[in-house]
Amino acid sequence: MGPSTFFSSITSARELGLVSPERWRRDNHFPDVLARKLRLEKVLEGHTLCVNRLAWNAQGSRLGSGSDDRRVLVWHFPDYHALPLALNTCHDCNIFAVQFLPCTGDRLMVSGAMDHTVQLHHLDVDPAGPLKYPSKAAAQSGGRQGGNGETRHWRGIRSPPAHEVIEVDPQTTVYSCHRSRVKDVEVEPMNPHNFWSACEDGFIRQFDVRTGDQSDFTSQNVLIQLRGKAGEGHVELKGLDINKVQSYQMAVACADPYIRIYDRRRLSTCGPGDVSPEPMLTLAPPHLSLCPGRRSHATYVNFSNGGDKVVASYHGDHAYSFDITGEGAAACAFVQPKRMHSKPEPASTGYISSEERATTSSRRVVPCTSPKAEECLSVARSAVDRSHFDRAIKYFTRAIYFSPDTWGIYVERASALLERGFVGDAGFALRDCDQAILLKDDLPDAHFLRLRTLKALGQLQTASALYKNFVSKFPGLKNAEDVKGFRAKLNVALSNEASKELNKRKRRRQASRNRWDYERDDDTAENEEESSSADEDFGLDIADKSEEEILKCQEDCLKYYCGEGNSEKELASPGIWFGTAGGRRMLTRFIGHCNVQTDIKESVFVGQNDELVACGSDDGKVFIYNAMTGQPVQVLKADSDVANCVQCHPSLTVLATSGLESVIRLWSPTEDTSDRDEDMEKLISKNQDRMRAGPQSLISPIINEQTFMQMQLILDNYELVQMLSGRENRERWRGGGDRDEDGDGTERGQAPGNDDDDDDDDDNNDGEDYDGSNGRSSHQVNCRMS
Repeated sequence: MGPSTFFSSITSARELGLVSPERWRRDNHFPDVLARKLRLEKVLEGHTLCVNRLAWNAQGSRLGSGSDDRRVLVWHFPDYHALPLALNTCHDCNIFAVQFLPCTGDRLMVSGAMDHTVQLHHLDVDPAGPLKYPSKAAAQSGGRQGGNGETRHWRGIRSPPAHEVIEVDPQTTVYSCHRSRVKDVEVEPMNPHNFWSACEDGFIRQFDVRTGDQSDFTSQNVLIQLRGKAGEGHVELKGLDINKVQSYQMAVACADPYIRIYDRRRLSTCGPGDVSPEPMLTLAPPHLSLCPGRRSHATYVNFSNGGDKVVASYHGDHAYSFDITGEGAAACAFVQPKRMHSKPEPASTGYISSEERATTSSRRVVPCTSPKAEECLSVARSAVDRSHFDRAIKYFTRAIYFSPDTWGIYVERASALLERGFVGDAGFALRDCDQAILLKDDLPDAHFLRLRTLKALGQLQTASALYKNFVSKFPGLKNAEDVKGFRAKLNVALSNEASKELNKRKRRRQASRNRWDYERDDDTAENEEESSSADEDFGLDIADKSEEEILKCQEDCLKYYCGEGNSEKELASPGIWFGTAGGRRMLTRFIGHCNVQTDIKESVFVGQNDELVACGSDDGKVFIYNAMTGQPVQVLKADSDVANCVQCHPSLTVLATSGLESVIRLWSPTEDTSDRDEDMEKLISKNQDRMRAGPQSLISPIINEQTFMQMQLILDNYELVQMLSGRENRERWRGGGDRDEDGDGTERGQAPGNDDDDDDDDDNNDGEDYDGSNGRSSHQVNCRMS
């Protein structure tokens, strides 16, 4: 449907009264046809470092942004001529979270940062009213009184801002109850009193602006304390969201493969150390939950506007959407799907070797119930012959839509997924094999392909057990060349895995001993005692923890396919996809973007009708997908480096994006189509190659694994980052002067060896550390690892 036809149809329906105004606005907020016409409308310049979080107010008239420059800016929309308000917060490090508190006239804002604090900012002026520039005395003041009576000093950037803003010193309440980086804050619609924070210390805390005594670690405001398996350690929290329709539902993105959804009606606040509550739902792509060695985790989670779905973007993997309707755990009871055959199948169902499968003429005839499915199969098979596996998978999927009970299509799509080899493709190939076997159990191709996918997923024990089932079920294929070759490769992989795990265990134990020796040399006996108790309570990783998890997931996979305690038993369940809540409830996988560099990359539903999903990417693009099919419909050049944030306007067809640049970009549909992006298929393929390489592709060849781990430990230590930042700042920034552009170690207007600064001011300086080679600050580098 073209744009003119689309607008004509929706306008006619509204004029004739066939739809209510509310329904019309919801259905046409952000349709697919307008997403394809998005172009850059405005670049908002005011921050001086990368922008880590964006948030619209409920009306869409204000846009809040948090940045590494430790300021919160409030932008006026659509009045671009009005100067933004720059809130000088009490944060000492990068801001990761920003929200407007609802029903407060935008006078109350909440922020969370790397300095372990959550802060509530009260504006003494109306953001919508007329504002004057602050006086010179107010601009030069070095401190202000916090809302909790604690005086905090804002050590801001001493260089003049690149663009004009109206600086405001709000009354700030500082909550210091967390012990690690605060990664997200969230508010509830129509609730001006409460807000919530998610932190890497494993706590979700609930705050009430009407009460005090919420600033200590022992405060009785802990809503959720998330611990690891068997109650050991804690699970870091990366993202938080509250359902807009059913506001008692809270979704949490964690540093493991699982998305946890809680019912707040069953929770109550308490102090730290209590038992972690059970979630209403625990969702994860099955290939991630059963393969914890990959260390993929969600970086963001978002409820749909309809309240019936969630979408999450995974570090080192793709984005996935899940259905959350039903009654939680009660709806997860497995129901065996019926095996349906629409037509009598050909008598020839024997195994086809790899040599025969390579020729088009030998491909098995698959009965279909729909002529459209036959057309899609023809296109897909032609694409396979030309090794265009993306196109082949797309048309195999369409064929399944038209003929969902045809087992052969699942087998062909699974084979194409294995050949393409994107991240996660082996897991989805396993799903197709399980589905084909459910439809037709005596299909050798599906059974053998399932063995290959299990081996590709690293489930070697399960593959070995099912191999025995395969040769007993199809004894005539035991001596086939493909089967014999697979068995030989499987034996080699089992032997290599045993030796690799032994060497890994030795290295981690040695690293644990080295780290303990370092802490003993650096700390006093008193600090050692405190550190020991903190580790016991809040979960430093145990050296052999990952090995235990891998063994556990091997056992779980064996149970799904081989039953309890009998590895040679026939298939006991439909497999991991149909035997887990995450597999049954998964709706769509979104392939195109890359998420390996930063830990704050967002994925959100776009539009009140949830037709689209938008995700940030490491290549500086924002990918917009069809929420039902997962196909990309638009790619926006949102950042010159990494695009992290994307937020949709609550009522207009406008997107706000940001990343490692210091600007915010607003996008709206136009008629101009001159700046079309590069070929989308090449862009997606390049991103998948980048994702397969992982973060190691960003490391210089001269940096070994041990040095890289040390860099991560340094960036995780807030106090050490502050100390190093202050030391470098004393060398590069003096008295608010310009940067050294001559390469002689001096600043413009300053003679070599002279120091214009006072000693007191120099000792507390916390300005940004600029690298003279590329102008990137230390805070921007830290944002990649955050």
